[in-house]
Amino acid sequence: MKKISAFLASLLLFTAIAMSFGPAKTVQAFPSSEIDYSEYDWYESAKAGTQIYFRMSLDYDLASTVDVTGWKAALCPPNSVSLADAAVTFDISNDDKYINDEYKFARVSLSPTLPTDIKEGNYTQLFFDAAGNPVGGSGTTSTYINKTLLYFDCALMNDDGYAYAYVYSENPAINASTYPTFYGADKKTPITSFDDYTTTVSEFGKTVHHYRLNILDKSQFAMSEEYLTYLYVKAGTPNVAISVSGNDAGAVNDGGIGLNTSDAEGFSYIYVRDLNAYVEKYDLDWEVKSPFDDGDPVEAEPEEDDEEQYKIDTPAVVGDKEVSVYVKEIKGANSSEEQHAINNLVYWVEHLSDAVGAMNQYAPSMKVSKVLAAGSLDLAIEGGVDISKGAKITFTDANIAAQVKAGDKVVVLHVKHDGTIEYVPAVAGDGNITATFTSLSPIAWYKVEANGSSGAVSPKTGVSFWDYLKELFF
Repeated sequence: MKKISAFLASLLLFTAIAMSFGPAKTVQAFPSSEIDYSEYDWYESAKAGTQIYFRMSLDYDLASTVDVTGWKAALCPPNSVSLADAAVTFDISNDDKYINDEYKFARVSLSPTLPTDIKEGNYTQLFFDAAGNPVGGSGTTSTYINKTLLYFDCALMNDDGYAYAYVYSENPAINASTYPTFYGADKKTPITSFDDYTTTVSEFGKTVHHYRLNILDKSQFAMSEEYLTYLYVKAGTPNVAISVSGNDAGAVNDGGIGLNTSDAEGFSYIYVRDLNAYVEKYDLDWEVKSPFDDGDPVEAEPEEDDEEQYKIDTPAVVGDKEVSVYVKEIKGANSSEEQHAINNLVYWVEHLSDAVGAMNQYAPSMKVSKVLAAGSLDLAIEGGVDISKGAKITFTDANIAAQVKAGDKVVVLHVKHDGTIEYVPAVAGDGNITATFTSLSPIAWYKVEANGSSGAVSPKTGVSFWDYLKELFF
């Protein structure tokens, strides 16, 4: 197997070439530079279960003394700043208040879900104090439509003759009949057809809906040198445009599946990557398999351990015995599951802005709002020592020594040999991090801004191939 590198997800501008489809009909895929973003509007779903994101700044100097207990967040008609006319309201507590002393800002933020369907229409996000008075300014106004809205995270093609699309959603309305159809630049000619549908469960316990689509003519997918191109996509009742005009024209939406960005014809855009070619070009450590494949994935072969290691000055404490600890660079893994988990840790190290969500999945008690610095390394302990009952280890390397000081908040994630990623509560020192481990293998540390505290959580399972693609490209 080949070595995977999660750092190679940078995308270039693409060139497109015209391809033929059928008699006297030309269809082509296109580069992102040809997308006219002004044609696309953003929508929110009016359906129960939709997550709403509320944010409001607070005066930093006053935030610590402001009691927001009894405040409410609300979706109100744009012309009515009133709790009485709100379509839905949500209670706010002081747990929703965040104060950052380092950068001196404060805010109230919460992410509730709609408890029931609300009427289709335009709504403004507003905040009200305990007396029912509006606070925090005018808020943002969005169009809410009577559809369950989807975002197709990634679409792939493969040398097995299929294109794939998948979406994370718990809504039961998503099924085989709501398959997406891909179109070329003309937005008229389908260049895929439905083949199969299945579901899996992601590492975070979310249902993933997978669609396998026939590629009607592979030559129509005009790939860039990164083996990537863009297509238009429709979802919902098969091949039916998404209605977004109900507010203006009085039309009734069918309540089906829609896209959260759409033009007037119900189209959105999505990229398609030829994954097999991409894996081969960058010598990635993947055997490309889809959720429709049978059998177990082929394990990655571990590389020779020829990386220099060095001993940490502070020994580990195992029971009443001190034993030596060694640090080295992360190398290959013993299984594809373990490698998948390592890839995610490394990706979050390299893409700090994308790491916040992962930190809050694995360490929810920390309430992480930003990742400031990170690094990865492999820990090893003096041979033959059993640490299954716990070993307190203080570790460091050049990166930790430069980035971490006493009082910082850190998140440590540890990859176990079965591919499980576990959160290990840790304490930052001056140039070092201390945590207690029951086994040793690759770890990553993340220096974070957080409003909570460390606490033990249940370990997550290893990351699947499709979950890894989500982390790699988004």
